[in-house]
Amino acid sequence: MIKKRNIPPQAPKIFAETASLGVSHLSIGEAHYPAGGTFGPRHMKYWSLITVRKGRIKFVVDGKTFHAEPRTAFLSHPNTKEFYECSPGGETEHTWVRFQLNGVTSEMMEHFLALPRPIPLSEEFHARTLAILRLTGGDHLRHKEQAQAMALALFWRYVAEAERVKQGKQMPPAVLAVNLAQEYVHNHLYDPLTVADIALGASISPSQLTRLFRSKLDMTPMAYVWQVRTQRGIELLQNTGLSIGLIAHQCGFKSQAHFTRRVKKYSGYAPGEIREHADSLAHPVAD
Repeated sequence: MIKKRNIPPQAPKIFAETASLGVSHLSIGEAHYPAGGTFGPRHMKYWSLITVRKGRIKFVVDGKTFHAEPRTAFLSHPNTKEFYECSPGGETEHTWVRFQLNGVTSEMMEHFLALPRPIPLSEEFHARTLAILRLTGGDHLRHKEQAQAMALALFWRYVAEAERVKQGKQMPPAVLAVNLAQEYVHNHLYDPLTVADIALGASISPSQLTRLFRSKLDMTPMAYVWQVRTQRGIELLQNTGLSIGLIAHQCGFKSQAHFTRRVKKYSGYAPGEIREHADSLAHPVAD
């Protein structure tokens, strides 16, 4: 039996929630309505991110009215009754990314429901929406897993931007870039990752990414990747019966030995000791 010792928390500070959320029942599309066009009323079953590219839309949600101007984004919540009415002054164009969001806790739901809507459509949000639209082909969705990851990333992007609107602030570009990079890492944790991949996900150059990570997080982008993978591995050691080798593989490590070295350096314990410690807490030895 090893002595009890605090192990650093496994969840990263920013976008920690992404590890527990998942997207399913994804639908993506765009619509063009004539002047005065309407849709609904309908009962919303899923979340929906709507971007108004042209024209104006009046959303009536459970009797409450919202007005979405051109180049705004609107988050539609599940379990609501909605009616859309387009401007009578001309054609309206909008896109939607509709999905079921799995793993939402009551606390998270309360937070999401309190976000402002609509919000101004940022260039980055618009670009990400167009990128998802490019995954549609005719009446089917190509690259389903990639689209689901992009939809989740878009949702978190809305959350981040809506929070800044709520606070009456604009997120500093450097902070936004770091957040986007961290988001990309969490969405691609099990894929082979390079600094160039992460920089592309954050829409900055690799040199800018490295400089920002050093100044904001005091580590390199790849050091952050291995830290998150190690944290995830420790979480699996503590909460699953998966073999150490399988956990190493699932968390993106090259070998079990590589995983063991990282875990030992990060926590001070070998993987087996962490598992033994977790088991002792779950099954205390009787006096």
